[in-house]
Amino acid sequence: MVELTERDYQVLWYAWQSRYISARQLNRLFWPDAGDRATRLRLETLTHAHLLNSATFRVLSESVRTLYYPTLAGNR
Repeated sequence: MVELTERDYQVLWYAWQSRYISARQLNRLFWPDAGDRATRLRLETLTHAHLLNSATFRVLSESVRTLYYPTLAGNR
């Protein structure tokens, strides 16, 4: 069980409002002073705790974009 921080609750709320959101957007909003790695590690933690899911899409033939969205548990 992961211990949620105030920022985690804000991330889950924002993901719920947006439906889908990228790690880059979350990084700019909630971890502006941290690198991409810190954001991705926390998103992985929330994903492994079944609070977020992710979907990966191929964009413009070679780019890959991963979007995050809340699970039912994350919505609660």
